[in-house]
Amino acid sequence: MKKLTLFTVLLFAISQSFGQMYFDMITRYMIDTSSLYQKVREGIANNEQFCQQKNYMIYPIYQFVDTKPHTKEDYLNYSFLNTLIPLHRMSNNNLTGSGWLTKCDRILIVDTQGIYMGQADTYSFCSYYRCECDDVVMINQDASLSDLLYRHVFDFLFSTTEYHPWDDTRIYYGVNKRNRQVNVVYYTKYGIRNMSMEEVVKKHWEILHYDTSELKRIIYEELKHEFDSIMKDVPYEFCYF
Repeated sequence: MKKLTLFTVLLFAISQSFGQMYFDMITRYMIDTSSLYQKVREGIANNEQFCQQKNYMIYPIYQFVDTKPHTKEDYLNYSFLNTLIPLHRMSNNNLTGSGWLTKCDRILIVDTQGIYMGQADTYSFCSYYRCECDDVVMINQDASLSDLLYRHVFDFLFSTTEYHPWDDTRIYYGVNKRNRQVNVVYYTKYGIRNMSMEEVVKKHWEILHYDTSELKRIIYEELKHEFDSIMKDVPYEFCYF
């Protein structure tokens, strides 16, 4: 009886361990965060505004590729996470030498209070401080993404599609390890729309299964309308790095 109890406890511990790893994108794909973070820190140290900040947090948004077609069930049970392939690129620098670095869609930087500070270039790792102006409100668009990570709405954000500057809407996947949940995040310069995977699959399956921009266009227009209503009497400018 004791052996059976011990076996049951061990089996439960192993299943919990593998379950945790299932949603831990860093562990699952053996991403080398130390080299990546070092590159970002070097860029921060060389920025006159950033170097005054002693405490900050770095939030990479990783870039994966998913070449396998999926069923609705694959998304609903999150097994599509099994088929992702992390993207890498060669890096060379006098301080850290040559090596492969995980490719990122964005690298966001916030202070210990969760205030968005800026971002690091994903190739050169030069850091750009948030836009500030006394005359108008500066809209730092990536602050909405960093807020999701700082408040632990998600532990990771990642993309599976290459984006271009002319794209109005980007799609990210948000992973919450504790809740064992994956959401779909629609990102625009006017804000974000965070939707559960269940809602997207059941109501907007085509956005995941087909190459369509209709839902992205609708969300973009809705967020723009909401933004314009809030800011109609406020002078503002968007921050472009």
